[in-house]
Amino acid sequence: MCGRYALACSYDTLIAHFGTFDHICYKPRYNIAPQQTIITILPGKRLQFMRWGFRPAWAKPDSPEYINARLETILDKPAFKHAFLKQRCLIPATGYYDWQQSLRYKQPYYLKVRGASLIAFAGIWSLAFDPDFGGVRETVTILTKAAGSSLQALHETQPVVLTESDYRPWLSGEDLSALQPELLAQEDNWIYYPVTRQVNYPTFDVEECLSPIGQV
Repeated sequence: MCGRYALACSYDTLIAHFGTFDHICYKPRYNIAPQQTIITILPGKRLQFMRWGFRPAWAKPDSPEYINARLETILDKPAFKHAFLKQRCLIPATGYYDWQQSLRYKQPYYLKVRGASLIAFAGIWSLAFDPDFGGVRETVTILTKAAGSSLQALHETQPVVLTESDYRPWLSGEDLSALQPELLAQEDNWIYYPVTRQVNYPTFDVEECLSPIGQV
């Protein structure tokens, strides 16, 4: 699962990595939560703000929002199939959070790819009614898959992370059959460590979120 993540790089790093020249109001984010507005990248390397909480275009305004969609079954789900085939995007991130249950509470952990200062989650998007916005806007979800062995102690799933060579085919709208085995492969190049439980609060969005703490 991916229910919180961070995008804590500089604006120059973001632009250089994805090769886009759009100018947007940007600041690092350390605790990005569902229903918030997030940065995505569309075909043509366009930066676009979207609501994290996917609804298909035909959904009613009070229908559920999806923050994640499983890659293994995505073509079997009417809510996601069209977007997966036609409306894919990149979601820049520097890492994400997951939780491990202890006897007393759930301990948050910060996870990042070893040696990578910036990554891209695979995302799909749709135009849908946003009640907070009061109109139609882009909504987005992060794709997940079965977790690799190094992450299974935390959660059974993990976000789908695209390599830089995958960016173009993912955004192009072309057939992904050749790419599917690679996307489903279970990477074990993650590192993670415990962080403050203040991460549980979406309003706590400061650099301290990423600081390791001693195991309690």
